[in-house]
Amino acid sequence: MDLALVIVALIMGLVGLLGVILPVLPGTILSYAGFLCVYFTTGSSITITQLVIWGVVSVIAIVLDYVLPGYFSKVFGGTKAGITGATGGTFVGLLFGVPGIILGPFVGAVLGEIIGSKVELTQAIKVGLGSMLSFFVGTGIKLIAGIYMLYYIVKEFIMVVSIDYIIKNQDRIKIITDPKSLGPNDSWINIAKTSYAKRKIKEHTSNNM
Repeated sequence: MDLALVIVALIMGLVGLLGVILPVLPGTILSYAGFLCVYFTTGSSITITQLVIWGVVSVIAIVLDYVLPGYFSKVFGGTKAGITGATGGTFVGLLFGVPGIILGPFVGAVLGEIIGSKVELTQAIKVGLGSMLSFFVGTGIKLIAGIYMLYYIVKEFIMVVSIDYIIKNQDRIKIITDPKSLGPNDSWINIAKTSYAKRKIKEHTSNNM
């Protein structure tokens, strides 16, 4: 069950991080969903406080996606035509890769102001710069949140799938034993870190040969 959860979480975290740049994907929602999946794994190091804090950060990031374009447009003297152009430029920019994603809102806002509001080029460029600034601020917040949550997802993934994970301070673990298990074998010696552990493994394997 834990392995399935962390695999789903890892996929969500990676796609969520991609969605920070691609507006067609609900990046922040996917990142937090992956973070939530990891929280429910056995021995997760994620605390309820972290869950609440990053839930709030995620909500703020989503809200800012809708608030920032209008705010920066007003600050830089933009109109509805500029906002519409910036939105259209964002989607058209997807066809041209990363440069298009970055420059799309700017070009769209400039064209929207010139065509829709008949403003001068200088003012249109000013509004376009405001749209770009809005994009960078919003993307920056979502990127920080996405990277942080992906870090914990990857950390939990390593802990679940790797038996030789080195436990660190504040890690929480749950040891699940199997009544039918025959105990450790010789290969465990390469994983053990202390001389005491290695000696006990050797004793066990010697007594059960």
